[in-house]
Amino acid sequence: MDMRKALPTIVGMLWGVAVLSAVPQVRLEDPVVEDLDLSPELVVKALVASLEAREVLVQDDAGYVLTTRMWGGGRRGVVSLRLYVEKGETRSLVAAVVASFPLNLSFYAEVDRAVEDLLSRWLSRFPEVAAPEDAVFPVEVRGPDEGAVVKVGDVVLGTIEEGVLVGDPFRVVLGSRVKLTVEKEGYFPRDVEVVIEESPVVVELPPLPRQHRFEVGVFSTLGQLKGAGVEGRWYALPDRVFAGLRDYVYAEGGGRWWMPEVVVRNQSELVVGAYLVGGVSSTVRLWMESGIGGYLSFVEGVPFDLYYHLIGLGVEWVVVPGWTLYARTGYDYAAGTGLLPQGSISLYPEGGPALSCGVGYRW
Repeated sequence: MDMRKALPTIVGMLWGVAVLSAVPQVRLEDPVVEDLDLSPELVVKALVASLEAREVLVQDDAGYVLTTRMWGGGRRGVVSLRLYVEKGETRSLVAAVVASFPLNLSFYAEVDRAVEDLLSRWLSRFPEVAAPEDAVFPVEVRGPDEGAVVKVGDVVLGTIEEGVLVGDPFRVVLGSRVKLTVEKEGYFPRDVEVVIEESPVVVELPPLPRQHRFEVGVFSTLGQLKGAGVEGRWYALPDRVFAGLRDYVYAEGGGRWWMPEVVVRNQSELVVGAYLVGGVSSTVRLWMESGIGGYLSFVEGVPFDLYYHLIGLGVEWVVVPGWTLYARTGYDYAAGTGLLPQGSISLYPEGGPALSCGVGYRW
């Protein structure tokens, strides 16, 4: 055999043995076997053989726990393997795999493949498990959200206290990628992917976007500048789906050939809407809405004009968290119940929809 060709294979085999032999020891719980012609003793024997072949020895005092469940009937069965890391009374899922197998002599081979798949998933998520000691570095995580929980996958690393992550030691392999998940009640979770390029490793977490349930605002409408309005929103889904109520008082007419007299009107509107473009942490977002409203004119008889707010579009700009500037327009259709004839509503003699501009505050 040409040694130059064989060398990569030999190196690969040695590396594989080193990786698997570096895996911490695992404790195997009693398996659950349902409706199978396989005894729990046989299942344990197959699992232990597969684990020991990879030098992942089964011990009672290990921090990793492997649970097994097998079920099925007829000619096929299913094995479910779940690997947990155990810390005191808490248990967090590290990796899991489900495999189907025939109920014949290939049972051992299928269990062996399932264990290999499980370990591969484990090592891909936590490369430091199989890395040499001098390649693993501690990580300092800093964040602005006090009390936020930081996780890798389903494993909780700790919480942010006084701007620093407090919890079990967190180590990574230089050159690896780590995806951290940051969560806090009342805020939207955020995934942060970190590329570990140098040591010491310091991760600065961005602030979490706050969840808002309510909003108030003031606005004015072009063509109705002799007035002002207020509005409020309730978010059924924070920052995404809302119901709103608006009220606008303005004076119209005076000195114009189509309306020589000044008329004071009150316009009220009930809408529902949702954001279509822009995430909850975006600076610019677009929403769409629909609803119903009415004009109350303070003239003889105090007529009321019902109208349908068939569609409205709005765009907002988040100036600072909690404060927004916005503009909206839409298409309204009068029901013909008062002064306005049935049909589309225009605020200008030449036609066209109204444009409202305002500022909002949400919490």
